[in-house]
Amino acid sequence: MTMYTQLYNRLSFGWNTVKIDMSAARRDPLPIVPFGLAAFATTLFALGLALGTTIAVGMLFFIQMKIILRNKTSIESWIEEKIEQLKQKADKRVRSVRYKVIEDYSGACCPLNKGIKTFFTSPCTEEPRIRLQKGEFILATRGLRYWLYGDKILDDSFIEGVSRIRGWFPRKCVEKCPCDAETDQAPEGEKKNR
Repeated sequence: MTMYTQLYNRLSFGWNTVKIDMSAARRDPLPIVPFGLAAFATTLFALGLALGTTIAVGMLFFIQMKIILRNKTSIESWIEEKIEQLKQKADKRVRSVRYKVIEDYSGACCPLNKGIKTFFTSPCTEEPRIRLQKGEFILATRGLRYWLYGDKILDDSFIEGVSRIRGWFPRKCVEKCPCDAETDQAPEGEKKNR
């Protein structure tokens, strides 16, 4: 109320049509609580905190109501999402394409020696680039126009303790294995976008 009376008396904001009994404020010009610049700033800060708390608690209420209506805890929802992700990963591995490395690649983020388009279209992700040597095999699971992402097929004696090496590599460095190319033909009338 002190904030309102101070704003009403000092600034008015053109609110001449407001019908509030201000007779007590006019008789006693001193506010109930001393109201200087510091008090005004503190009051605005407190209002901001109250508004933020109200929004946060409102969001929590919404989430809890959603959980109650679905009759499922958040842990159960998370487990279902994880199961779906694992199914998608398994499907992706089944659809992966085998490539043979025909050109060495150092694992550089933006390789200049692989062409200007490969250099400028390097994937902007935190996922690593993998070093390739001629003759190795890769299972590619996804790709862009000039880049592929996949797992390096490791020999048993290659690296102890490392089960998978995966990352991005230039498409220019690999070619599809002939055995996979025969079984991976698209049906007639259907275009492949790889």
